[in-house]
Amino acid sequence: MNTGERDLLLRLYEERGKKSEISGKPLYTPEHPNFHWQQSHILPKSIYGLYRLNPENVFLCLPNEHLFYEHFVSSDRQKMMYKQYAEKWEALFKRKEELKQLYHQKKSSL
Repeated sequence: MNTGERDLLLRLYEERGKKSEISGKPLYTPEHPNFHWQQSHILPKSIYGLYRLNPENVFLCLPNEHLFYEHFVSSDRQKMMYKQYAEKWEALFKRKEELKQLYHQKKSSL
């Protein structure tokens, strides 16, 4: 099933310099088996379906950063991964709140 997510990831990979938006480290190439783990939806696609393919709702990250964001960052800001890149994580949280507001405005206008 083609959801369009891989095409979006490939486009963002090129446009955003092939590096993590959190750590700045190089991302795996598209041929790597974990390439698809290098994007994360800021707003979960299961709840905010209209933003599934919105580039503003996706950030590029390494697989360990993806897992950290999805499962730990909101509850554990004492972890080294958070502390090391706190400014980037905080910018992401701000972006998340802005996207929520925009999403609800868009949804209410439909």
